[in-house]
Amino acid sequence: MGLRGAGPAVEGKLAWLFHWDEVEDGLWREEKLTIGILANRLGTQEHRLRRTINRVMGYRNFAAFINGYRITAAKQELTNPDNAEKAILSIAYDVGFASIGPFKRAFRLATGASLSEYRRNAIESEFIR
Repeated sequence: MGLRGAGPAVEGKLAWLFHWDEVEDGLWREEKLTIGILANRLGTQEHRLRRTINRVMGYRNFAAFINGYRITAAKQELTNPDNAEKAILSIAYDVGFASIGPFKRAFRLATGASLSEYRRNAIESEFIR
């Protein structure tokens, strides 16, 4: 699948965004990551990156794009039995959120559950198995 409308040079630079969750350096975990910083690291213009994220990848905005990866990581942390006693605020910081409020809102929007409900349900379902 090409990055239609992105142009051939940008297409090569941005194709890895489709598999960004596989990137080992966890760039998406950086609290202060902005679209400008990411565009600079990719060596592309901000408007091209924004267009790719919005139009080609289908995200509403840059925050939705980044939060998708952060929420996925948070869900893994919350369902890991080794993290049963880990504070939710610590998980928020670990996955790149700078404060608890935006983390709670993004999590509920993505999952339909609060953080504590999600964790409790995961622990209960693991216990039942």
